[in-house]
Amino acid sequence: MSSPRVMSVITSINPPTAAMFAWSTVEELIVVPDRKTPIQEYEHSNIELLPLSCDHGLVTIKHDHYSRKMIGYLEAISRSAEIIIDTDDDTFPSSTHRSLDHLTHNQKIVINNESPFVNMFALRLGDSNIWPRGFPLDEINKGGATLVLDRDPQVQLAVVQFLINGDTDVDAIHRLVHGVRDIQFPITSTVHLIAQGNFCPFNSQLTMWMKPAFPLLYLPSTVTFRFTDILRGIVAKRILDAHGYAMGFADSIGYQIRNEHNLLVDFESEVPCYLHTREAWECLADLDNQSIENALIQAYQHLVAKGICHQDELTFLNSWLTNIKGLG
Repeated sequence: MSSPRVMSVITSINPPTAAMFAWSTVEELIVVPDRKTPIQEYEHSNIELLPLSCDHGLVTIKHDHYSRKMIGYLEAISRSAEIIIDTDDDTFPSSTHRSLDHLTHNQKIVINNESPFVNMFALRLGDSNIWPRGFPLDEINKGGATLVLDRDPQVQLAVVQFLINGDTDVDAIHRLVHGVRDIQFPITSTVHLIAQGNFCPFNSQLTMWMKPAFPLLYLPSTVTFRFTDILRGIVAKRILDAHGYAMGFADSIGYQIRNEHNLLVDFESEVPCYLHTREAWECLADLDNQSIENALIQAYQHLVAKGICHQDELTFLNSWLTNIKGLG
């Protein structure tokens, strides 16, 4: 049996980075530019940069926003990708990159928490003083035993967040209080599946999306840069739960050497994470068990009604769904 076609997608305003070159040696790589991207610096590299004019029919797509990455997802789908690895221009694959091995050989455990929110960083590290970007701040000190519901369940994995060593994706508050930490997640040879009705924020730093979940790659365009992938994850997890798919966290297959950031600018962009993660999760509890595409529309209608997204989000989402449907 032939291996599924795996493609990696990055968006960047930077010249070709060492991380891009590293990804191009382990997977097919597509890079999506924006107006600030020095396009001429890619001309003599082996990094494939899509034309700035390429929009894949997303005529409403914004410039200067992370959601432009959706153009890369559509390009990968148009090339018959069966798995998309969503990653960043400062995240490197490790020397033992084994993305698919984690899905076939590692033990799977379904876990839940007394609270709906599971802090996978704290669980994996045995350290309650760390949390992923998007984790509700009022949940950090609650504790609560995490319960094992099922070992080696017969489930279909649709999304896997690979943990990141190095400067992993904590929020600006964590970095401002604790400084930059060199995080090294222990190898567990386990994929921890987040139980139905539970949520741990997952991001675009190094996440694998399987074909059934491709419509859920939609990045909301009317929220901030630091909230867009977190909100996407909330929507995706609710819809995956409703359709019997699993989402999990796996051992690290990469590490980050973070680009320069202004942490106060990051904090400002993350304010919606602190204010709206719980609200978004709760307002999506009653999604109908219908098609994934219809559930997406219903989810963003709820988010618009709550004021978490702008009304324009429904126009952007319709364009995404029209174009992804056109690609089959």
